Amino acid sequence: MWFGERINKRVKKTKHVFTKCCKQGKVKLPLLEIPPATLLTLFYNGDEKSKHFREFIRAYNMMFSFTSLGGKVNHSVNNRKGPYLFQLCGENYHRISDLLPGPDKDPAFLQLYIHDTVNEIQNKIKACSKMGSAASLDESIVVCLKKMLDTHNPHVKTFR
Repeated sequence: MWFGERINKRVKKTKHVFTKCCKQGKVKLPLLEIPPATLLTLFYNGDEKSKHFREFIRAYNMMFSFTSLGGKVNHSVNNRKGPYLFQLCGENYHRISDLLPGPDKDPAFLQLYIHDTVNEIQNKIKACSKMGSAASLDESIVVCLKKMLDTHNPHVKTFR
């Protein structure tokens, strides 16, 4: 929920009412927790490692996803000046594959959490190589993110 979606933006009070996502306060959402220190460091430090993480954040994010996004992508929205837009049209869905990769197939997405966990870091980086960014990824960042998710993400814990 975004603070900017509250009904009365002029009134400063501790309990705000949101309309678009919360049915005018009938749906109660918990407040967001403070992110783990590992993530805060990567987001806000000015060192080279943090700058690298922010530059390749989409690759690191994809590396730890359980599913892939499916749908019809509208590329025509980027045929003019302005920032890059990602627009899906029609039915959108999440693709989830079998729990184990097929013969002669490399693990991807959810499979990376349960298949060949001894080589999980290398498998995650290899999976990103298909997207063309693996050569640029920092293995030490992958290790830090894996440890952080193992500790803090309940979905990752389920698959361990």
